[in-house]
Amino acid sequence: MDDSLSQLLRSFAEGLDRWHGFCDVCLHGQGPAGVVKGGVSQAEAERRSQADKWRAIWDSNPLDSTRFVGLSRLEVATSHVQGLSLLLRGGCLGSPVAAVLRACAETSARALWVLDRDAPPDEAIERALTEQLHDLASMNAASIPREWAVSKIIAFAEAHDWRVCKSSKGRVLGIGEARPNTRVLLERLSLSGASGFQPLIGTFQQRGNAAVHGNFLAWTELVLTTGGPSFKGVALRSTVAHLVFALDLHRRAMDAWNSTIEWSPVDLMRESTKAAFAGVLNPYLDLVIAQERANA
Repeated sequence: MDDSLSQLLRSFAEGLDRWHGFCDVCLHGQGPAGVVKGGVSQAEAERRSQADKWRAIWDSNPLDSTRFVGLSRLEVATSHVQGLSLLLRGGCLGSPVAAVLRACAETSARALWVLDRDAPPDEAIERALTEQLHDLASMNAASIPREWAVSKIIAFAEAHDWRVCKSSKGRVLGIGEARPNTRVLLERLSLSGASGFQPLIGTFQQRGNAAVHGNFLAWTELVLTTGGPSFKGVALRSTVAHLVFALDLHRRAMDAWNSTIEWSPVDLMRESTKAAFAGVLNPYLDLVIAQERANA
């Protein structure tokens, strides 16, 4: 690997390290530069107040389930960010990067879908319950009271006249609606956000997923294809655009999580977010814009 490419990958890795560190303290600590968190934000408190009427058989406010599910997805997605940093620092641009990018994007998308601040409280709860049903279905029934947990979720939904979606064979597919598959979810989130990454969904799904599963032609197209102008003397690779796509989803999911917390002072929190992410997303955005102009 030539020195210019190694230097570029190291700079990306350093930016990812900063972003990972910022996200880690937001999820588990007090926040950056001594910014403390003091309970839920006013907007989240209002949503919780609306959700109180659905307590019924639940032990606590049912919106707690959305925070639990969102946090669990975000913790995993944030670990993928750290994994990306380690791969890039080691000079890797191959299938392992495609695998981690896919995992980061899809897990972030699930977190964002559940934590979406624009979703009404009942819809947010339905999404969280749908994700919990999916989690339960993938676990060993011998190790957990799975049937009891599933029956409790269904009983909660039916008590409030929420739709329980089932397959023709009676398998529960979701609450409110069936759990959207990854492609549908990515399309929804890209269209609903002002991210500008809608054109990347096709290549991310087709090349990225195929590369993960050993499709050699997709792997060479993803990793080796260049286009547009060079950056710091390095030809732009398709992988860069996929990095943008995955990291933008992760940023939006983290922003949704932070919006549920009452940060003090809130202005400093916002500025910290911008500063932490500036070293990661902005250079990538410049690269993708340059590539799109070159291909226009």
